[in-house]
Amino acid sequence: LGYTAFVTCITAYTVKNGYVGNVLIPAAKSNFNVLINSSKSQLTPTEHISIDIKYKNILKLNKKRNEAVKNTYLIKEESDWVPGIASYKKEKYPLSIRLKGLLKNHWGNDGLWTYKIKLRGDKTILGMKRFAIQHPRTRGYMNEWYFNKMSHYYGLIAPRFSFSSITINGKRYPIYAIEENFDKYLIENNSKKEGPIFMLVNRRKTKDYMEFYTDISFHQKDYYQSYDEGKKLIRRAERLIKSYFSGDLKASEVFDLDLMAKAFVLTDLYGWDHALHTHNIRFYMNPLTGLIEPIPFGQEEIYDAKIRGLVGERFINLSKHINSKELKSIPVTFHFISKLFEDSEFSTKYINKLE
Repeated sequence: LGYTAFVTCITAYTVKNGYVGNVLIPAAKSNFNVLINSSKSQLTPTEHISIDIKYKNILKLNKKRNEAVKNTYLIKEESDWVPGIASYKKEKYPLSIRLKGLLKNHWGNDGLWTYKIKLRGDKTILGMKRFAIQHPRTRGYMNEWYFNKMSHYYGLIAPRFSFSSITINGKRYPIYAIEENFDKYLIENNSKKEGPIFMLVNRRKTKDYMEFYTDISFHQKDYYQSYDEGKKLIRRAERLIKSYFSGDLKASEVFDLDLMAKAFVLTDLYGWDHALHTHNIRFYMNPLTGLIEPIPFGQEEIYDAKIRGLVGERFINLSKHINSKELKSIPVTFHFISKLFEDSEFSTKYINKLE
């Protein structure tokens, strides 16, 4: 009798105070929906890409990975590429494939490695000719997908990013992220006219470590050097960047400041400026406007903005607080971002986008 009375009182109290309706029932529905959605996901058909690589070339990939483990980082070389065949929707696609990823999270001991792929001939897979396949953890699982969708929404150039099941030489891998690389297919998919894509840095191996150094490095430079318009665009991009950093040109004469401000504010929304770091961000030389546009890339993480603060708060006037000799030694990323905030027009656009 005592137990029954106790249960009755507790039940009456929880119902009266809304605990059942506001907490228990929603929690039950939520958990039930998780089970339903999980079941649906198992039944939903996914893209599948199967790759076959000859054994001797697997050994070459493994050797490259062992070198990376020894060095603690991966240095890409043109000789790293090996041939293979992809199967997708009952069609065959000749390809070249190599190991990808600077750090160990791309080629750890669990064998879930990252690869870069370029298809031969005229065929594409999912509209892409060059792309990477990698475990979603290397891009923060869904974080990069969200970031690319937001980039596209704001009118920024954004690589395609999707998911697919992968098989390599008969071994089934977990669902992998498929990430578009930088070529004309990316530009055309973003409704832009074909133009060169480049970085502000390159990387090289020294005796003891790997370093990034200032260098305007183009994707597919040989291709753009093969025709007159491409050569002109490369020379223009190089001239604009060099004149900007030397102080001969203002930011507005070099960059599309509206798009640049959007890129900066978008990283603020995600609480980290990783996609703006010069070893991540790419730039597009727009042949129609004559200006350079940002392609923020590699965001990966999402943080509370309170943790790191806004990018404008951390970088504004940075280069004014150190002398010219020290400025040459700081990372290119700091120089690039802080110099933009020295430009009043860019700073105004950035603040307006924040609002």
